[in-house]
Amino acid sequence: MKRIEFLKQSVGLLGTVFLGLKQELQPKKEKLIYYEGSIAGYQYYNGPKLESEFRQGEALELRREPKNNFDKKAVAIYYKGEQLGYVKQTENKTLSLLIDQNQKLSAQIKETKMEAPMWLRVRFEVLG
Repeated sequence: MKRIEFLKQSVGLLGTVFLGLKQELQPKKEKLIYYEGSIAGYQYYNGPKLESEFRQGEALELRREPKNNFDKKAVAIYYKGEQLGYVKQTENKTLSLLIDQNQKLSAQIKETKMEAPMWLRVRFEVLG
């Protein structure tokens, strides 16, 4: 083998090893959990009639309601276009600010406990 061919092959192997290590060293982008809780007003909206459809990890939609007469920081929670309730009024300030600033957030069903009282049956989490 000629010296130049040896060098090309050696650098090629080292480059492959280096790239492999570089990929392993890069941090994985994990989503932060901004909020976890139950759905306020769940028993007064469409949640109870949809309970049989709920699955852990299923997407929920958060919608700001700045013109809500009872809470200017209101964040409504929807599942497939049906309102389930709200983020608790005492805990919605940060989420409403993030949504107003167009932060990319996602919400999902964390768990369901159908044997629990109506207002505690569905827990959700907000990720960003």
